[in-house]
Amino acid sequence: MPVFNIYQLNNADQLDLFFSKSDGTLDLKKVSEKMEDFIATSEDGEINGEGFLNINTTIIEDKKIIESIATGQGSLGYYNQAYISNEEVTSNRKQQTFYSKSRVFITEDNFLIILFDDTTEEKIKRNIKNLVESVGFEVTNFRLSDAIMRNIRNDYTWTEVRLERVDNESDSTKKVYYEIDAADNDNDSLIDKIYRDQGKMVQISFEMPYNKIKDGPNFITVKLYKNDHRIVINASEFPKYEDMKTFIIHLTDILIKLQKK
Repeated sequence: MPVFNIYQLNNADQLDLFFSKSDGTLDLKKVSEKMEDFIATSEDGEINGEGFLNINTTIIEDKKIIESIATGQGSLGYYNQAYISNEEVTSNRKQQTFYSKSRVFITEDNFLIILFDDTTEEKIKRNIKNLVESVGFEVTNFRLSDAIMRNIRNDYTWTEVRLERVDNESDSTKKVYYEIDAADNDNDSLIDKIYRDQGKMVQISFEMPYNKIKDGPNFITVKLYKNDHRIVINASEFPKYEDMKTFIIHLTDILIKLQKK
């Protein structure tokens, strides 16, 4: 499952004097030129260093965007490597490392999106964030708050939610997760009636209307998680990567608007 995070690059009160234009948007030409100073290294086709590759500027959803591959180092943990010298056997603790990739999008309105093709690649997320910061940005999480999730539940068809910090006088429940049949228009969910206004929403799955995919679905399933502010979509709902990329930019714009609602 593809998973991505949204980040704010600096903010309106802390615009970067080098990268920002007078109107507050990013000068993507200057940004891409600076990214060229952090190109990933490879040997015999195998990535062996952190950095950017395939840096391109494009337009998606009428917005100028830098799209690039970013590589980062991950760890599989530590092990003890045995050695022999002069018939004496010793061992040293070593770290098993690897290099993996992500896709990054830097938008002219000061947002960063880090996309992983599947959840196994998320191990390098912190490294990718640090890499972007090395270019010269202050990177902060776009938080998938209780308010955003409740706006989504009010505005879109949803199928599951998870609540925490529940404080219901009628029982001792502190956390609750439940699913509903969105196709059942005749019966309301009893558990939702009890808990819908309780606690803090930390997870929601919903159907985003979307009609821009030729021969594709009219709704895209999206899952939001407050934990690490992750957004998960289903690759099988997109005939090709370009469709998914455009939807991600579209969804990001929707979430930013919901934050301000």
